[in-house]
Amino acid sequence: MPENKVLIIDIDNIIPPYLMLRVVDKRTLDYMELKDSLASHGILNSLLARKSSRFEGKYELIDGMYRLSCAKEIGLSQVPCVLVSASDEEALLMQIEANMQRPPTKRAEFAMHLKRLFASDPDLTFEALSVRINKNPGWIRDTLQLTRLCEPAKRELDAGNLTLSAAYAMCRLPQDTQEEFLPEAICMSGKDAAIICNNLLKNYLDRVCRNKAEKFYNKRQTPQAHLRNFRQVKSELEKPISGSVIIESIDDPEELIPLKMWQKALAWVLHLDSESVKKHETKQQAILDKMEQQIIERRKNRAVLKSQKELGLTDDWRISLIDD
Repeated sequence: MPENKVLIIDIDNIIPPYLMLRVVDKRTLDYMELKDSLASHGILNSLLARKSSRFEGKYELIDGMYRLSCAKEIGLSQVPCVLVSASDEEALLMQIEANMQRPPTKRAEFAMHLKRLFASDPDLTFEALSVRINKNPGWIRDTLQLTRLCEPAKRELDAGNLTLSAAYAMCRLPQDTQEEFLPEAICMSGKDAAIICNNLLKNYLDRVCRNKAEKFYNKRQTPQAHLRNFRQVKSELEKPISGSVIIESIDDPEELIPLKMWQKALAWVLHLDSESVKKHETKQQAILDKMEQQIIERRKNRAVLKSQKELGLTDDWRISLIDD
């Protein structure tokens, strides 16, 4: 069957698209007016469909879900359709192009389908898509950021309660922070919401950096049990050097009971005795000291490079002037 041919197709043979860009809302005034228009004048604009690759003898709708739903309600059995040949990705792109001209298309929902389109076609670029939907790449990039909104914020944006500029500012915040700030964002202008979001983001990043620094300086790995090698254990069994040292270091008589001594022997085998723990702590401290020294050196180097940049000293032979 040739492409782009108008056919009269039975409604029962038309199935919904495999990806729905928007759900038909029969409660809107636009839907009721469209239904009255179809009842009076019939379908003036043909639907867009393709042959279904999933169901034999069926046609998958690409554009015209509202017209198809109205046609079913007013009792039409057949509708005119423009039949095209398109892959799944091409069909989705056609839906996006058609829905771009319709204000009822919700912004956050549209962003999710843009994301799905890029996921299905890794070779698709912002520039290529911008030509197809008549939007600049910056608009597409900004719209994709809306996928980072929390679900309540997406609903408020699509309902018109949250300004678009406020939504863009909130996209950079963590999800839980977005939900906390959402009630306030709804009640203020986009400019004010953006200023507050910038401060919230700065405070959040400060907390993250501070928490990482505290973990870096305070984190000490606890000794982990691991067996001594067989040769060392056998040598200790034949000549208990470490055992003698452990027993001589015990001052409390209660620690000399058989069960306590048995536990100390097992601790020695697992590197959990006091001497092994002390060596572990010394090693960990040496590692932390070395890391801290590296940080100090890097800070000094960055300070020197910053001074060079401010003074315009970029050549190697000028570096010595800073020290002088």
